[in-house]
Amino acid sequence: MKTTLTGKLPYRKIHKPATFSSMIGAFLRFPLVKAELFRYQMTTSERDSSVYYHEGTMTKLQFVDFGGTARTVEATTGSTVMEAAIKNAVPGIEAECGGACACATCHVYIDDAWQAIVGPPTSMEEDMLDFAYDVRPNSRLSCQIKITDQLDGLILHTPERQA
Repeated sequence: MKTTLTGKLPYRKIHKPATFSSMIGAFLRFPLVKAELFRYQMTTSERDSSVYYHEGTMTKLQFVDFGGTARTVEATTGSTVMEAAIKNAVPGIEAECGGACACATCHVYIDDAWQAIVGPPTSMEEDMLDFAYDVRPNSRLSCQIKITDQLDGLILHTPERQA
């Protein structure tokens, strides 16, 4: 049976094929995916190092929000303060870049008593802090603070808003 088409064919929009970079860009828009991707960029020796990761060791952190409400969370030694905040749904920590030090949405203030133990920010972190809201001398990006046993009881204050 032979069929013939009469009239005009319906208009079809032809889409350009997606490029690799556009697919990766769409993929990286999800913060949790970015955090997992960043975690696996570390070398095996970094993940397996006893200095980097102590399985089962927990450290207590206290987050105080802008209104003065304190929340105590437990964090695994070897992870970052940002990972602990996201895992425990701490308000005020957005972490849009997933911990890659590419934004300033995990900005925190280190309590004065803890500044010497936590240490100063790196130059890359200082560059990113330029984009943060209400930067102070005790400002840090929580994604750049590795949790160690010495930080047990660390007190962090979150700003009124993130950049």
